[in-house]
Amino acid sequence: MDLKEIMQLAKAENREGLAALSKDSLVEAVIMINKRFTLEKVNSPLNQQLEVVKKLQLDLMNKADIGCFNIRMREMERQLTDTEAERDKLQAENEELEEKLQCLQEHVDELEQDLADMPKAGRPERYDKDFRVRVKAYYNDGHTYRETAGHFNISTNTVGRFLKE
Repeated sequence: MDLKEIMQLAKAENREGLAALSKDSLVEAVIMINKRFTLEKVNSPLNQQLEVVKKLQLDLMNKADIGCFNIRMREMERQLTDTEAERDKLQAENEELEEKLQCLQEHVDELEQDLADMPKAGRPERYDKDFRVRVKAYYNDGHTYRETAGHFNISTNTVGRFLKE
């Protein structure tokens, strides 16, 4: 009997049909149910899987023969414990990977800042960023290129280059 037929018997509360099944069939059905959940992708919500497994355990417990109950219950509890341990392990790995990702992102940010701070190819920078900001601010206060260049003792071409940056 396949898993679908066993599930239909359980849903229909067919005690005679469930009692007619062997212990091995019921245990195999529980194992197949648990395998279905462990084969799903890691990104699926593990807590929902655990709730479904718990519901299936309760359904099978309520509808199955008492003689099979203890065997199935122990097996299902073991599988539930294994699934919870796997979930905890995956969560710990996820947290570790998130920490590594954050560390790498910080390192990338530092490298990008270092790259931005490096002078462009060619001759070395004559003017630092603070000086450039002051030139732009002076020009933006309403002064002309010539007034700005005269005030800072630089050429009008240099003022134009600063404003284009």
